[in-house]
Amino acid sequence: MRGQARRLAEALDPEPGSGPYPRACLRPADAAGWSPGRTFREWVEDADYQSVQLSALTKGRPISVNTRGPDRICGAGDVEVFYSLSARRVHRHAPARRLLRAL
Repeated sequence: MRGQARRLAEALDPEPGSGPYPRACLRPADAAGWSPGRTFREWVEDADYQSVQLSALTKGRPISVNTRGPDRICGAGDVEVFYSLSARRVHRHAPARRLLRAL
């Protein structure tokens, strides 16, 4: 999940000079506003909270990291987008039919 959070953070809020975009195309996100990339980066760096989530996951409870942010959709204007990474325990020996019903 940490790898996916890093990937999303880099896709949503690339560090200048680290991706395919020219530096001139990027500008810093507003420190006071919502930044989905920043939220995912902070979660990746928060080992204490991840240990709490791991404990919950091992007890069978689902876990997630969620954030929101603005986006612009051609023809629709500005919209608010929600992003979520989640995990839940899957029993390895459960019949496939039972797993599909859980979805």
